[in-house]
Amino acid sequence: MSTQMLTDDRILSLHFNGEKGAIDHLFSRYHKKLLTSIYFMLRCEASAKDVLQETYIKALRTINSGRYKDDGRFYQWIARIAHNHCIDQIRKKKRRPQKIRDDKDIVIRHLQDNVLNHEDQWILDEKCYQVRRLIDALPENQKEVVIMRHYMELSFKEIADMTEVSINTALGRMRYALKNLKKMIEENKIQIE
Repeated sequence: MSTQMLTDDRILSLHFNGEKGAIDHLFSRYHKKLLTSIYFMLRCEASAKDVLQETYIKALRTINSGRYKDDGRFYQWIARIAHNHCIDQIRKKKRRPQKIRDDKDIVIRHLQDNVLNHEDQWILDEKCYQVRRLIDALPENQKEVVIMRHYMELSFKEIADMTEVSINTALGRMRYALKNLKKMIEENKIQIE
């Protein structure tokens, strides 16, 4: 079965009609995108993989129970589940603080399209690390919008829906985030380009 050209809705129909593996193809379609955005929120590869697995389990249970409302927005729906699991994970960690090892940034691995020499790789790693630290320093609501927009690739309408704010509020948070990032870059004399 070739599912690359099929819409999400069509793949879900195949799943409901008993096509084995259809749902796996749908999950794999968004696997990298979801894993990257989860990792960016949690900063731990093992936790990101656990949350992604929990996301798939919850999504599958909802789909199989008939509670999924097919509105042509499967990715936004599953991204919302992942986002909520991340928030739950962050809240748990705040209640019981622990040291998280700083794994090699999974974002770097997913953004690379070609092999770089060691010096170029080090420069790219350093820039990604600096950007990640700057984003981490933003207020929580601004950081959330930046991650959803640039790593989860959601529209401002989708961000507004997921965060339960108006589009203007989501846009405002992004504007303030970009202002704050620019200010931090200038203050710290960081070379991003």
